[in-house]
Amino acid sequence: MAVTNFKGSKMSMKTRLIALLIVALAFNSMAAAKRLQVVTTTTDLKAITEAVGGEYVNVTSISSGKQDPHFIEAKPSYIIKLRKADLFIQIGLQLEIGWVSLILKGSRNSKIQMGARGFLDASENIEKLEIPTGPVDRSLGDVHTEGNPHYWLDPYNGRLMAHTITQKLSQLEPEYGAYFEQRKQVFVNSIDVAMFGPDLIEKFPADTLWKFYTQGNFEEYLKNNNIALNTQDGWAAQMYFAKGLKIITYHKSWTYFLKRFGITAVAQMEPKPGVPPSPKHILQLIQIANDHNIPIILMEPFYSDKAPNLVSRKTNAKVLKLGYSVNGDPGTNDYVNLMNNIVNKISAILAESTSER
Repeated sequence: MAVTNFKGSKMSMKTRLIALLIVALAFNSMAAAKRLQVVTTTTDLKAITEAVGGEYVNVTSISSGKQDPHFIEAKPSYIIKLRKADLFIQIGLQLEIGWVSLILKGSRNSKIQMGARGFLDASENIEKLEIPTGPVDRSLGDVHTEGNPHYWLDPYNGRLMAHTITQKLSQLEPEYGAYFEQRKQVFVNSIDVAMFGPDLIEKFPADTLWKFYTQGNFEEYLKNNNIALNTQDGWAAQMYFAKGLKIITYHKSWTYFLKRFGITAVAQMEPKPGVPPSPKHILQLIQIANDHNIPIILMEPFYSDKAPNLVSRKTNAKVLKLGYSVNGDPGTNDYVNLMNNIVNKISAILAESTSER
């Protein structure tokens, strides 16, 4: 009898453990089901959405970070991903114009079509640059009629993108609105600290620092507060000496970044957007590089470096290949690390070039 009871007790414990396991699995399944299924066109959007959404989002990016997002093949696997999505986020400004409508239509998911509640264009709050003022046709190359779409490379725009994405997530899941807002503040603060350094962020409101930096009065503002810029950390201090410098870029991918840090691209390797450099154009670039003592040719890794290397050999310009999206280069697994990588590598070459003059 004692043996029977003992066995019965053992079976009862096993049953209870199985029941607890089933409940736990069911709970985890419910938690997973409550996650918003989000598909983004780029890894930058994915990184920011994950930073804001935390445990309540499951995010997939269509492009890898190493690809040119202008030219993504509309694969059936992307369409399958979109069929289960609650939210679709694009960069917009025609960056994805060649392929995004194909996968949206193919998904047959009414929730995420353009204009639907589950569709978001992250450029909504961005101040657009390089909007064409005259007639545009194919003779001008791949011109974006709504403005330059590479706005995520300005860290201030990273803040704005986080705000736009937070609003959309809160609209879709209002019960987690406070959670999304809190995470957005943490993300924005991480950008502010990286831009201005922890000491300045502790002393002054971030919006004040951004205002004076944007107006070109940043160093004067610090001097008025008895602070020397060269004693500070952050991208602003790193890149401040580069203000007024001129460089050459391959494509007009860097417009927003260069404007933020006061650098000018005097020419592009492409004679027209999307058009490879011709021998005649290369000769012109060599002349421009020598005339302006260009220190750097900035290019994306998915373009051929044959022409940039030729210009570099004939001038003092150094070719710098940089991934411009999250996971485009090693160690760029989130937005702040992406910007860190870009600032560190550009400022290092510019500092070296300045010291050689």
